Amino acid sequence: MRRTDAFKCILSLGITAALMMSGVQGTYVISAADAAETKTSEHALGYVPSENRKEFDPKILSYDVQNKEYPESYIPSEIQPFKNGYTIGAVRENSSFTDTSYVTPVKDQGEDGTCWAHAAICDYESMILKYMGLTSEEYKEKYGEYLDLSENHLRFAKSSDGVNIYVGPDDRSYDEGGDYTDAVNYFTCGMEGLGGPVYERSDPYRDDYEEARDISETLAVTDKTGYYLTHAREYGSIDPSTENGEKNMTAFNSAVKSDILKSGAVQISYISDDLKYYESDFGTVIYNTERNTDNNGHAVTAVGWNDNIPAEAFRGNPKGDGAWLCKNSWNKSWGNKGYFWLSYYSFQDAESIDGIIEASALYDKIYEQGCNSYDNTPTETSSAFLFNRYSTDKKELLNGIGTFLRCNPNGTYYKFYVSVTGDPKD
Repeated sequence: MRRTDAFKCILSLGITAALMMSGVQGTYVISAADAAETKTSEHALGYVPSENRKEFDPKILSYDVQNKEYPESYIPSEIQPFKNGYTIGAVRENSSFTDTSYVTPVKDQGEDGTCWAHAAICDYESMILKYMGLTSEEYKEKYGEYLDLSENHLRFAKSSDGVNIYVGPDDRSYDEGGDYTDAVNYFTCGMEGLGGPVYERSDPYRDDYEEARDISETLAVTDKTGYYLTHAREYGSIDPSTENGEKNMTAFNSAVKSDILKSGAVQISYISDDLKYYESDFGTVIYNTERNTDNNGHAVTAVGWNDNIPAEAFRGNPKGDGAWLCKNSWNKSWGNKGYFWLSYYSFQDAESIDGIIEASALYDKIYEQGCNSYDNTPTETSSAFLFNRYSTDKKELLNGIGTFLRCNPNGTYYKFYVSVTGDPKD
């Protein structure tokens, strides 16, 4: 699988038809029986990191994000108590539960390596709920069902199977792993072609395909949400076991917390090791400092946190307290009803969707290309030129231009040229 720089930015120009180019307190004792109980599973993984993954750099964060005071814990209130009567954080009265939840129900990726698609869809679902101003339960009350978008459509749209000429140079099968760039590219083109997302009811998830379906089946799904992604950010990786990682940990945690508050969820990837999951008084927990270098990475969504989950609750003795509350894609029978705690001190990557628009409310017509990926995008020292041609049968007012590029947001400049004659030199 080919990957480029891990930094992505979404540039969205114009606001109105557009060209789319795509603290828990007290003492806690973990029993020997609980500590010895390993959490094993046969579930698939599927996160393949960028070959050029960057380390987290605090310079990308605004002053406000880095210096804001965040609560010691943030737990969506609609997530029910965990096993054995324990709540999230062991003692409910000492945890800060929010009044609302923008988290959709836990799903099951089955035997296919689609964790990347499930994590990205969960992130996007939360962003839509935030945009609509509806909690997950309020959405269900209004529409008769939970907001549920299709991971199946995403994974086929971004695979090279079924004679898919739209995905560019990427070479991955429908049941293999992917990463955040695949999903971001998909979310930036949605009105026509292979873009998305679409609703689950129109393309239900399955893990029992014996072969890839033809691309025509994916193209035939038109039940789309009408939302476009306008901004996403990959924070990069952090290894708190290193001196530099430990130094930047506070800023990294602030970035993730800020986006959870803004968007409802943040995608996080880590190494999933069955022998390092186990049951503590806090439910299922994991701490792992291994780096994701092969296909053993796993992508989930962080939906909350608690700074005071004690280090002693994790096997492996992390340097300090605190953990992310993560929603997994291994069904509700796994872990804490589908959730678990990931130690702050684990090696991890984080990405966030933090901006969408409802295209139909802003544009009469959107012209866009196929759902391609651009591997040869600019670096800090190079330039790139992209050209698209569209036809119309009447005069129209161009109100906006948007594009999806993997780039460093610091020091990257853009110029857009529009020709009405069809000659790019005009």
